Amino acid sequence: MFEHVGRPHFGTYFETIRRMLTADGKALIHTIVKPTKGWTDAWIDKYIFPGGYIPTLDEMTEAATSAGLKLDCPPFKHDGIHYAETLRRWRARFERAYPALDQKKYDQRFRRMWCFYLAGSEGAFQWNGYYVTQALFRNAH
Repeated sequence: MFEHVGRPHFGTYFETIRRMLTADGKALIHTIVKPTKGWTDAWIDKYIFPGGYIPTLDEMTEAATSAGLKLDCPPFKHDGIHYAETLRRWRARFERAYPALDQKKYDQRFRRMWCFYLAGSEGAFQWNGYYVTQALFRNAH
């Protein structure tokens, strides 16, 4: 879930992975990626995932390369439509389970924000080119 690391921490993240790998070790990074560079939406940053940043595939691989890692093979890209369906199902399950939740902790404001986030994320995967990828890295040296 590399998208939760945050852009300012990419270097430290990959440098730590490089240091922890044995000479023949490999690291599989699973993350959400987006098609173009950009900032995290201010609403998502404030209410949902503070400090998170969904990278492009190039941003992720450039940070890993700068830290001394190398792609072992081309990244696997999942078609975004499948994750859109996952998000759609999460939202439906949340709505069904909502009445059983602690209403003081998960009030109507939380319910609306969480459903808005899930619906917006679904749209990002359905229509805006977001997708999930796995990239396999190894030490470059």
